[in-house]
Amino acid sequence: MEKIILKKLGFTFVVLSMFIFILFAGIIFFTESKTTFQELDETIQQIEVSYKKSQIKNIPTLYEQTVFVIDGNTGKIMDISQNNEQEINIDDVESTEEYVSILRNSNNGKLIKINGTKKFLKTKNTDNLTLGAYVEAAPVFRTMRIQITYFLAGMLAVLISVIMIVRYYLRRYVLQDISSIESSIKELMAGNTDITFETKYNTEFRHITAVLNDLKDSYKTKKERMSRMISSIDGHMAVFECLYSINQNFFSDNTPSILGMDDKEWEEITKTPKGFEKYLTSLISESEEDILKLENDRYIRIISFHKENEFYGMIMDKTEDMKMKMKIEQELHAAQEGAEMDPLTLLSNRAGLEKKVKTSLENEPGQGTMLIFDLDNFKLVNDQLGHPEGDIVLKKFAGCLKAYFRKNDIVARMGGDEFVVFIHSNIAADILSDKLEALLVTIRQELSSYYDRYGFSTSIGVAYVDQSINSYDDLYKCADAGLYIAKRLGKNRFYINEDHSQ
Repeated sequence: MEKIILKKLGFTFVVLSMFIFILFAGIIFFTESKTTFQELDETIQQIEVSYKKSQIKNIPTLYEQTVFVIDGNTGKIMDISQNNEQEINIDDVESTEEYVSILRNSNNGKLIKINGTKKFLKTKNTDNLTLGAYVEAAPVFRTMRIQITYFLAGMLAVLISVIMIVRYYLRRYVLQDISSIESSIKELMAGNTDITFETKYNTEFRHITAVLNDLKDSYKTKKERMSRMISSIDGHMAVFECLYSINQNFFSDNTPSILGMDDKEWEEITKTPKGFEKYLTSLISESEEDILKLENDRYIRIISFHKENEFYGMIMDKTEDMKMKMKIEQELHAAQEGAEMDPLTLLSNRAGLEKKVKTSLENEPGQGTMLIFDLDNFKLVNDQLGHPEGDIVLKKFAGCLKAYFRKNDIVARMGGDEFVVFIHSNIAADILSDKLEALLVTIRQELSSYYDRYGFSTSIGVAYVDQSINSYDDLYKCADAGLYIAKRLGKNRFYINEDHSQ
């Protein structure tokens, strides 16, 4: 700070000194030139008197000064002082007219090159004559240089003295206090609120430090209030405040743990307020959901507010809530599946079948085949061998259906000895007939002992989804009608109810 101020101050003094020097040099040049022309004017007055008495040659002059009279028309020298140059040659003049014009127009004085050197020239026109005098410019310039040199030396001495005095007072009454204030500000920005802004001397800086102390106290109070609020917050909620004006971040202690970060990661994103804001903004932009899932399988919700110099808000830990929600959803799903599942065969029950078939009809209108199975003489097996044996028969039959049909086909037990299979497409009747013939053979082989002893068999009714049969209820009724037709035809067979017989 001190070097910068002194450097700028020195530069200002140098510029000011150069301006004064140029101004003074101009004044000296103007003064000396004016004095020289006045002397030449006095000399011309003497020439005017002397020429009338024919005494110009007798006028005593210095070697550097020449007086003359020329013809105003021809430029011919009529008279000239004897102990000086006897010719008047003006450089860069090519004609007599130009020569005469220059001399006749020098009434106010000119600095001009005559006989190869610079000279101060002044003339006066009388009738057809031009009276004039000139003096060597070199002695005048020499005098100017001496005066300027003395002035420059004096000015440098004054300048150095002023700089030393100003530097002394700056260091004593300004720079020390500025350095002290600067150091205190850095400590405050580093988080130390116990500092006090002070000045050594009773200058205007006292007012500045008073204002800074008020700001510091306000900042300290706000920080303490923020800390108290943060400490009272539930452990599943973190708050943050990023202040750009002082380049500081404030966080509740639980913020890193809620974000699932280690010390290194946390330090990296909280170096500056802008860095932390960028991190949170990236999390929000990567998800369209209100609750965000982090890479470490944690769930959070961010509520943030942005003002001109502040970014603040809260981060809520939703990990436990989401785990509980997923657990409840799993339990509900399991309960729902249980409510839609036959506990004995683990197939879908009536409610499960209806729900799944309706969904299929909505997703793929006009497609589907329903098969209803009824176990002939199952009651005889149940009555003679008991319910446990009957349950074994039902499980084996369910196993045959699950093994024979595809995984995406819906296999259900409607209750008792009635089973249903729903296929998501319309299978051609001839192909379906072959498959059902093979299925009946498979079932007979699996349950052969019951076939032989109790006349056990299987009847099947089939219905297709079409323009007139396009709802679950209509499809079920049509397949059920086909089942009863199969039973009337002698059981142990299937009937495809393509004509929607009732």
